[in-house]
Amino acid sequence: ERLPGILEELRETRSVTKALARLGIENCRRIRTRIEARMPTAHEAHMISLPRSQPVLVSTGVNHDEDGVVVEVAVTVFRADCVNFEV
Repeated sequence: ERLPGILEELRETRSVTKALARLGIENCRRIRTRIEARMPTAHEAHMISLPRSQPVLVSTGVNHDEDGVVVEVAVTVFRADCVNFEV
């Protein structure tokens, strides 16, 4: 409801930042990033060519606008053997 047209903008721009800007949200800020390890789902293991017995890292990021309203929650699954995070 808050961002009508966001899907169309994402398809056209292929960028969350650009899509949000076109809808009037020029500035976003990351308020939280959570990184956790867990075993992959069957779908995740298939998509990233990983045995179900090998853990993945999951990064969940939350971004808000200038008014403090959440505008994006991004969840990304990584092969734990192929990524290095620096925090």
